[in-house]
Amino acid sequence: MTTVELAGAYATVANNGVYRTPLYYTKITNSAGEVIYESKQEETRVFSEQTAWLLQDLMKEPVYSSVGTAGSSRISGQECRGKTGTTNNNSSASFCGYTKYYTAAVWLGFDREADGTNATNADSGLCARLYQAIMSKVHTGLPSKGWDRPSGITTAVVCSTSGKLATDECRQDPEGNKAYSEYFKAGTVPSETCNIHKKIEICNKTGKLATENCTDKTAKVFITRPDSETNQNWKSAQDAKYMAPIEVCEECKKPVVQEPEDVNNVTNGNTINNNVINNVTNTNTNKNNTNNSGATNNTVNNMTNTSTNR
Repeated sequence: MTTVELAGAYATVANNGVYRTPLYYTKITNSAGEVIYESKQEETRVFSEQTAWLLQDLMKEPVYSSVGTAGSSRISGQECRGKTGTTNNNSSASFCGYTKYYTAAVWLGFDREADGTNATNADSGLCARLYQAIMSKVHTGLPSKGWDRPSGITTAVVCSTSGKLATDECRQDPEGNKAYSEYFKAGTVPSETCNIHKKIEICNKTGKLATENCTDKTAKVFITRPDSETNQNWKSAQDAKYMAPIEVCEECKKPVVQEPEDVNNVTNGNTINNNVINNVTNTNTNKNNTNNSGATNNTVNNMTNTSTNR
């Protein structure tokens, strides 16, 4: 991509999604002031006005954010957008920025990439400063202008880690709240909730995943990754220390509960004892009957009469 093509692409964003063919000149006149040639600029809508506005909002960050790389490109009195760029081996650096009036691109590098790399101070930041020095003069005397948000733009609270709808767990990320409000083109708001932040119970004794046998445990919010058990590349990530553990606690054992005595056995034992008692009672009765065997005939007769009345 040439520098002109880069400027033309960024100008499409500045023009709310309409691409205009870049021009090196607008017209040619003769010594008498007569127009002998006039350029014709073709226009083509590349994307919607809503998509363009979202890109415009996105490109505020490099220019106005405290951690942006293009703060030095700001033009007093104008709303500015832009982005720095650097190749992997630092052989080229660039900045492309725009206002409501003009778009310009600055490139620093070598005709051939193999010829060398930029010096430490010849980076994309220098490109942004060159842009500012030139474009400030170009905008001298021009009234301040910016971009209005079009219809068809909505907002939603999403997780900055997953890009999906935020949950309470996203707000409890170990590194801080990851939920924030973001702009979306109507109809493109995420429908799924974050699946990276999860609240998991951890055994305080072992630091591993708690089981039902762990009595001392705490629920904490961790980040998770797909296939974390089989793919170990996540261990080298900066946030690896906030990953959920994958090992399950095996030290906490299920408490041993003493089984109660069998109630049936106890009952049966009482039954046996009662039978024994009955046998003893019958034996005693028989003995008494034997001892009284020598009773008088009168007594026997009385017993017989009593039985007959009954």
